[in-house]
Amino acid sequence: MSLPLNTISRYFLSVYLANFLRVIIGLTLVIILIDTVEISRRASSIADFTLVDIAALAALRAPSFLETNVPFVVLFAAMMTLLALNKRQELVITRASGMSAWQFIAPLCLGSILIGVVAVSVFNPLTTYTLKKADDIQIKIGLLAPRNGNSVPWFRQITEDGTLVVGAEQSTSAGTILGKPSFFFFDPAGNPIQRVDAETGQLVDGNWVLKKASIYRLGSDVEQVAEFVTPAAIDKNLLGQTLATPETISFFGLSNSIESARAFGLPDAPYSMRWHSLFALPALLVAMTLIAATVSLKFARFGQSSAAILGGVLAGFLLYVVMAMAKALGGSGVVAPVISAWLPVIAASFFGVTFLLHREDG
Repeated sequence: MSLPLNTISRYFLSVYLANFLRVIIGLTLVIILIDTVEISRRASSIADFTLVDIAALAALRAPSFLETNVPFVVLFAAMMTLLALNKRQELVITRASGMSAWQFIAPLCLGSILIGVVAVSVFNPLTTYTLKKADDIQIKIGLLAPRNGNSVPWFRQITEDGTLVVGAEQSTSAGTILGKPSFFFFDPAGNPIQRVDAETGQLVDGNWVLKKASIYRLGSDVEQVAEFVTPAAIDKNLLGQTLATPETISFFGLSNSIESARAFGLPDAPYSMRWHSLFALPALLVAMTLIAATVSLKFARFGQSSAAILGGVLAGFLLYVVMAMAKALGGSGVVAPVISAWLPVIAASFFGVTFLLHREDG
């Protein structure tokens, strides 16, 4: 597929990127609006949490939702571009000038590659940063929900005084900040000593610092303290591998997480799957562009079939579902992550190319 960056190609590329920005901006506003309403409902009982704070929190959470929906944004932006060019008869004029369909699809594919590269190298680190800030705020005010349903992260650390078992409803910042943690202390013989529940917990200078803690001891009344400090005899990297989710680690930090997981004898499949998924994102966006082209190149004088356009949307959604299933299989280690990440993308690309070859070249 040749890609001459002539005036027409640059024009198609600029129209496509402009449509992409329009869809992104519109989707961002919708996400912030809906999330603001949802956070307002959940935070209605929290004092001193104003509407400005709620909107700021929704804005911090928005990039993580956008990152998930980038393939759909590309699909709709490509369809909008080709349908608009077709409606204005610009594609007809382009064909009459001697350019094939492949040549005016190529700038859109180039734009998708550029979007994918920026999404991975710039937007993904920004997303992980804003998600961390949002999680920190939600833990402090008690709004963060467990990421894995009702599952609670637990880990154990051995000290000179016995064993400490730690559990928490939520965690962020690679496990160094805990929401609603519970600390169970046992002596060397395995007998329970005390239990400490707190609103928040944070790893600071080798110690666990628990805020608004309740201390339970056998035969004693509950003791309420503003702060409870206990040594943290656990490796910070191991803690991060145990509690951090791949979505909270940027693309450039996933390689270290994979190596750390292997060094600690922990499963590295979730981190490998996340890395390969991000690495394959530009190719996935090109596949979405090809799917959009299969339903958007019909001459305007024949009319754009609503069924064909709906078919393109359903095809993109089907690819997204297949990708989600592949991620689940790759993240659990059932299928090799590299296969789970790339096989659906390659299959979708071949489908788009084959369909266009059949339509354009017979």
